[in-house]
Amino acid sequence: MIENTLILTGSNMAGKSTLLRTIGLNCILSQCIGFSYSSFCEMPITKIISIINKHDDLQYGESFYYYEAKRISSMINKKEEGYYLFLIDELLSGTNSLERVSASIAIIEYLLKKEYIISIIATHDIAIADRFSEKCTCCYLSDKIEGRRMTFDYKLKPGIIRTTNAIKMLELLGLPAEIIQNSKSNQKSLLDLVKKYDILSVWQSRKKQKQICRKPGSKKNF
Repeated sequence: MIENTLILTGSNMAGKSTLLRTIGLNCILSQCIGFSYSSFCEMPITKIISIINKHDDLQYGESFYYYEAKRISSMINKKEEGYYLFLIDELLSGTNSLERVSASIAIIEYLLKKEYIISIIATHDIAIADRFSEKCTCCYLSDKIEGRRMTFDYKLKPGIIRTTNAIKMLELLGLPAEIIQNSKSNQKSLLDLVKKYDILSVWQSRKKQKQICRKPGSKKNF
């Protein structure tokens, strides 16, 4: 298996979507006119497919999630030969967190097996990045908060981001102190719950238990 996928994490407004657009634009320029806004660019002839701007469609009766899922299906099921560059911003963002993370992990595992597909996937879901920290290249964009000021350096760093700024941004935008305080309290409670009931760990533990309970030659599975 080759390392053909980059997972990009980062705080809000740090530049993840802009970076995806910049990469796509420069790849198109490189192939069309042999020029890119970079110090160096080397790539094969590549079909570039993105899912960055997502929306629902009342005319065709498609929800936000359905539109996104249909687009991803179209990308993955491409039959043309050659190399592909997939640029995906917030994979499956239109559905609940449990199914989003579960399906996103499955999709990335599938893409990793396709040597002709290079994927760059931006996500806020740290669980997804952690799952692939040893299989994919992981980078992040971060912010700096000092008092009531938030700044960004727009520099790509190796690894997975470990800080957040969504609640702080709500505070800076002037939401009532009660909402901010309760948001922080809810965040702590949810984090404690996630640590206590880690779904992936529980599943792996049960799978391991099942393997131990199954005796060689036994027809019964426990």
